[in-house]
Amino acid sequence: MEFLIYLTKNCNIDCKYCSAKSFINDLSQEGKEPDVEKTADFVLKNRGNGGSEVVFFGGEPLLNREWIKKFMELTLGSSLRYTIQTNGILLDRLDPFILGNLNYLSLSIDGDRKMTDRGRGPGVYDALLANIPKIKPHFRGKMLARMTLCPENNLYDSVVHLLSLNSFDYVYWQLENSPENILTEQVKEKYRSELERLAVLWMDHLKEGKILPIIPLHEAALSLLGRKLFRSYRCGAASFQVIIDLDGQCYTCVELLDPADRIGSVEGEVRQNPITAGNFVDFCLKCDILSLCGGRCLMTAVRYPPEKFRFYCDMTRILFETVGEHLPELKKILQGDLLTMQDLLCDFSTEEIP
Repeated sequence: MEFLIYLTKNCNIDCKYCSAKSFINDLSQEGKEPDVEKTADFVLKNRGNGGSEVVFFGGEPLLNREWIKKFMELTLGSSLRYTIQTNGILLDRLDPFILGNLNYLSLSIDGDRKMTDRGRGPGVYDALLANIPKIKPHFRGKMLARMTLCPENNLYDSVVHLLSLNSFDYVYWQLENSPENILTEQVKEKYRSELERLAVLWMDHLKEGKILPIIPLHEAALSLLGRKLFRSYRCGAASFQVIIDLDGQCYTCVELLDPADRIGSVEGEVRQNPITAGNFVDFCLKCDILSLCGGRCLMTAVRYPPEKFRFYCDMTRILFETVGEHLPELKKILQGDLLTMQDLLCDFSTEEIP
């Protein structure tokens, strides 16, 4: 199971593409937080036998650092893995106890200073990078650079820049999840071109037995090789993912928080919505890459117009087509002595496919 816990709906920066602006910095949410003891008890009862992941989420979760510490104190020794998804501005204020027990950090950064500050605000890039060395004495987990890819960004340059910093164990990008009609055929072709450059760079390193930890390329390759195939959404929506909101109500997607989307609460049981669990829109059921893609995104499937949903589908297909062009060469590499399939596995949980 994967539990994403909203600790606040407030944030200390104002990203221009934030998909949660409808509730971020909502004064009516000020001071609200889940009951930590009830939430801990709920997670422990529902975590399953194989261990589970808890993601501290927001808004900006580090605005509620004491809640994280208390939750960890209540659940340590229970085989839970802990992740914080953060903009990193307050990293240096984290208690060493939290850092020492934290498994993963997902840090929002969009590439170089110009790209990051353009989307997230002046000074964000420098503040984040300045904080990383400050936590190193206590943090021993994995660190992910999580980009938001906007039409004006350059995928290749941004990923290469983030890899060059030698601060991150993995790099992942998420396509800007926008209902606005700003995405065009030109954006698709730009994405294809930059993905190809990135795939060539990735393959060149693999030929030398070196791994460039670019999660979308790894995950696409593993699926094309038959190692990871899906009958449900990759992120866990409608299957193994539970979202815990500020009032303790539970949902299956971080962006589907209407009463009709509720699947339970921390004071009772949760049941995934049978309308969405294991079911896809008709467009997906007819798709030849459904087992690779996993439906991509439940929220866009049920909330966006069909043409917008299909745009994101096209972007997903571009990823698989691009990696697929290198599949014969990749198979040869894996049949040699330098790398195995196991080397492609990523020790970090994300949506996997942008």
